[in-house]
Amino acid sequence: MIFKRNEILDALSGCIVETHFAYEDPCEYDTVVFDSRECFDNSIFVAIDGEKSTGIVYVPEAIENGATCVIANINYRIDMQSALDLHGDEIDFLFVEDSLIAYGLLGALSRSLFSGEVIGVVGSVGKTSTKNMLREIGGGSQFTHASRGSFNNETGVPLTLCTLPRDSIRAIVELGESHFGDLDYITRMSLPTILVITNVELAHTQYLGDLEGVARTMNEAVSLMGEDATIVIPNATNNINDVLNNAKAKIIKILDIDEFVNPDSNSQVSYARIISKTQLPNLTYSFDLEFNGEEISAHVPLIGDHFVMNAALAIVASIVSGQHASLIVKNLENVVPQGSRMNEIQTNLLTIIDDCYNANPASMRASMKAVKAKADLEARRSVFFMGPMRELGSSSDSFHEQVGSFAKEIGIDVLVCVGKATASAAQDGIHPNSHYFETVQDAVSDIKAIVSKGDLVGVKASRGLDPHKPAMMPIVEALEQLI
Repeated sequence: MIFKRNEILDALSGCIVETHFAYEDPCEYDTVVFDSRECFDNSIFVAIDGEKSTGIVYVPEAIENGATCVIANINYRIDMQSALDLHGDEIDFLFVEDSLIAYGLLGALSRSLFSGEVIGVVGSVGKTSTKNMLREIGGGSQFTHASRGSFNNETGVPLTLCTLPRDSIRAIVELGESHFGDLDYITRMSLPTILVITNVELAHTQYLGDLEGVARTMNEAVSLMGEDATIVIPNATNNINDVLNNAKAKIIKILDIDEFVNPDSNSQVSYARIISKTQLPNLTYSFDLEFNGEEISAHVPLIGDHFVMNAALAIVASIVSGQHASLIVKNLENVVPQGSRMNEIQTNLLTIIDDCYNANPASMRASMKAVKAKADLEARRSVFFMGPMRELGSSSDSFHEQVGSFAKEIGIDVLVCVGKATASAAQDGIHPNSHYFETVQDAVSDIKAIVSKGDLVGVKASRGLDPHKPAMMPIVEALEQLI
């Protein structure tokens, strides 16, 4: 997105405290980023404080990489004097009350400059996979701009919007929540014209409490959708009435196989239906979807039946945005696993399903089901490394125990519990063949004694504190190195 200086100043007028403009005025900037490594010629660097670092430390690197404007908190004004002395005649400096809020305002500015369709994706599980489907269905990055990875919070959403090319046909924005108010903030910033809700499950319950709390936070996004907007949601969504309370937008509910409802008398609501689905030898699924009187046959090239509903949501949202069904079905075939999400790794010894990007009880069960199904299909022993599911509050022990019992119920052969939070799942009687390790390092040290040649091994946990590497990745790496 190209920004003019006057647009930036207008957008930040309420929070700018001090300005210093270069002698050679750069009147336009090409993008806005908060990572100095991503700066290039004529970009804006926003110095935001993270959990482990102070944003202004990276100002010299940002300038070296081509930034022509720096936005920083006014309380760092003294610390920035040397940068001003060195570069004040080359680049612009804007000091604001709060650089994070300023970044959000720039995200909102970028959204206001974009005339294409914006599809927002919210939900407890499956946001990133659904976003990736929508991106590929839309023709890939050449035509459809989408957030990278899981950039779905108060820094990720502005980054997605600020890097949005004005000539894109549509934008896909992933919208995450862990606290009340999160979705209200980033939905107001991104203003979706179509909102896809993947599900409501027990996630972030440390802050949201229970399913009702999760549904209420989803309603923050729903309540901001106007009458001209569309909401696409599975009909079987938990607490769906709380999610859709006082919705003004048009609503499309997707019915799963064998799910029947009486037609809604409310003209605001319409339906799509998954009428069949077939598991293929590689554990991907083909399915038939009925929508607007048309039957659509599609294939989703990801392992696990839980991706069928995500694909149906993406198809319906794409049809609403104006795409033709035949092109949607063709482009859906281009979807691939992203990062540590059901990523299949084949070694000479094992097959590994790296699903350790993030986890909550619902996604942990889905991952276990997919690993067990693939192991059975290929006549292998199933081994599952379960790490901590975070932000579950006082119910954490109970949730981990329930998931451990689920592993036993579906027949996971070996359950490996890693991390103090998983201790409840490793208690006697929960699973007949379980191991417990207090740390990832302990599990790695003993990994040769757990797995055998030919095993199908799943690895899943919440990501952890390191933004660059999932906490359980050392286990995946150790499995890959076994010979």
